[in-house]
Amino acid sequence: MDIEKICINNLGKEIDYGSLKGMVVGYNIVLECLILSLVEDCGWNDFVSSDIILLHSPLNRSHVLASIKWYKGQLVL
Repeated sequence: MDIEKICINNLGKEIDYGSLKGMVVGYNIVLECLILSLVEDCGWNDFVSSDIILLHSPLNRSHVLASIKWYKGQLVL
């Protein structure tokens, strides 16, 4: 699976992340995970060089990584 293509196909899509809702905003090229933004302040805010953010929003308070294998039912693959 190409993480960049999966991210682009799902960009802006809302994903159930446990009891929270996250929005697909980017991906990590090293870990091959999607980056979800959360309106809650319960993730991380700093990025590393392997993080690619494609969608910015002033509502984004924090970010989390999401492995594709756990969210296949919610994603367009």
